[in-house]
Amino acid sequence: MENSVVAIGRLAMENPNGYAQQLNHLLQQLGFFKEPVYRGEQVVQGFQKSWKVIIFFHFQGDGEEVIAFQTRHPRTTLESAIQDVFREALLRFCGVCVPLGVANNFGLHPYRKEGDNWCHLHPTEWPEGSRFTLLSELACTTENVYEQVLKELDELRDRYADLEARYQHLTLAHTTTLLLEASRRARRMKYKKKARLLRKLPLEVDPLTPPPSP
Repeated sequence: MENSVVAIGRLAMENPNGYAQQLNHLLQQLGFFKEPVYRGEQVVQGFQKSWKVIIFFHFQGDGEEVIAFQTRHPRTTLESAIQDVFREALLRFCGVCVPLGVANNFGLHPYRKEGDNWCHLHPTEWPEGSRFTLLSELACTTENVYEQVLKELDELRDRYADLEARYQHLTLAHTTTLLLEASRRARRMKYKKKARLLRKLPLEVDPLTPPPSP
């Protein structure tokens, strides 16, 4: 079955999760973004339904410019997809803040570079750097494990979709075989019944009646 996509209109940021709160605080520190909005799409493939979300950030400068991030992995619920897209945006914005040297509470937050699947850390010279480094390394490891789990879920989802497609193909082939066999049996039964009827019909021929002309 082909994918069918149902577009969901842009939604205001509701039910903020931890990533959304951290991202909102980081954007306030940067001071040049409006409140983000996001758009979701539900993808239906066979019996599976998943969500993909894109989040948009608008500049507040003279000209309007939009930065968009999207979920890296499809999720089964809209809430988890929204959480993932805020997580992706936070990691990417932290990666932008590292070379800019933005002073905020996320100097050691794990960040992701564009096109990179793994999270990284930026070293710091804060007095309490060792404590922050330890916590950040733990967070970085957690993010990478989380990313790996999502990849494994993608692989399992693809494998399940492949098995489902093969099952549907085999079911269709089996059903077609049964229908053809039933049709052949019906034709054989009809032929045998007709043959029995022909054998039972009496030959009523009047000897005085001339045979029909050819």
